[in-house]
Amino acid sequence: MGSAYHTTSPIYKLNASIKLINAKGGGGKKYFEKDQIITADCYAYEAGKIKYVENKKGGLEVWIGDTKYAYSPESLYYYPEGTEIKKYQRFCSGVVNMRQVTFDLPNDINSAFNIFRNQYYSLTSSRFQKEGIVDPADMQEEIVELVFAGLTEQIINPQTEKLEQIEYQGTQSAILGRKSFFTTLSYGWSAKAINRALKGELNLEGDTMTETVLGLLLNDRLDK
Repeated sequence: MGSAYHTTSPIYKLNASIKLINAKGGGGKKYFEKDQIITADCYAYEAGKIKYVENKKGGLEVWIGDTKYAYSPESLYYYPEGTEIKKYQRFCSGVVNMRQVTFDLPNDINSAFNIFRNQYYSLTSSRFQKEGIVDPADMQEEIVELVFAGLTEQIINPQTEKLEQIEYQGTQSAILGRKSFFTTLSYGWSAKAINRALKGELNLEGDTMTETVLGLLLNDRLDK
């Protein structure tokens, strides 16, 4: 006797997903306690026992195995000293600083992505929070990979052809820095895209990222 409609568009969901991962969005912010965005070293790079050490200046340091992490007084630490922490496991509250992660892991793109992925699903999936399992109703893995690829730049050594550095960029920098008019337009910055195109600063060309997003949109798969 009637039809049901989604009041939220797929591209809105994609933009919302990007903003959740500590990205610099075009508008709006995700707020936490005391109206501040709390960032922290909250995922383990390697497995090991957690310990809390007072340094010479009277401050605290957090160690997991042989790796030191910055202590955040605004964060809640979930595990007592001596607890065995797994690789990529979240050990305190807060939003991970992906720029710091890519700085600490300059050529380990797999580890950087796994931390990015865990952060995304811990913020958006109740089942992942409880069981560490991605629910079929959650955002597809391919979309999370697509967002990560769009927010990072890989610097390759031209001589060795090996990855030297991963640079994590905010949403606006990552998207507006691309040459494709369609990528910029698909992320909602139509006015900026058109102005840049009129000035000859953008080439009217497609790219893999845009074609993937538009393909999912056209096939009504982005919001499944």
